[in-house]
Amino acid sequence: AVDGAGPWSRFRHVTLPGLRPMLTYVIAMDIIFLAQGFPEIFVLTEGGPYGSTTTVNYLIYTEAFQYNRMGSASAMAFVLFAFIAALTVIAIKFGQGRRERA
Repeated sequence: AVDGAGPWSRFRHVTLPGLRPMLTYVIAMDIIFLAQGFPEIFVLTEGGPYGSTTTVNYLIYTEAFQYNRMGSASAMAFVLFAFIAALTVIAIKFGQGRRERA
């Protein structure tokens, strides 16, 4: 405010860089957490009417234990892992941003 910066400029150049490590952690944890929606779907709806609440995790479960296709289920689980890992790495890289040198 002393240098004549407006509210948006103060937020963008002062507040946001200070919050960046915490935001990076929260976004990475949210990506991991959102991929773990199996228990609720399994207990409450078992895929729902006509598969409307089927998630990838529930699909992996049904492929493995209902249809007894373990190879297909493990391949799906590996692809899910790779996708979550890639999103997490992207979130962490994006969250690091540029570093100022003293």
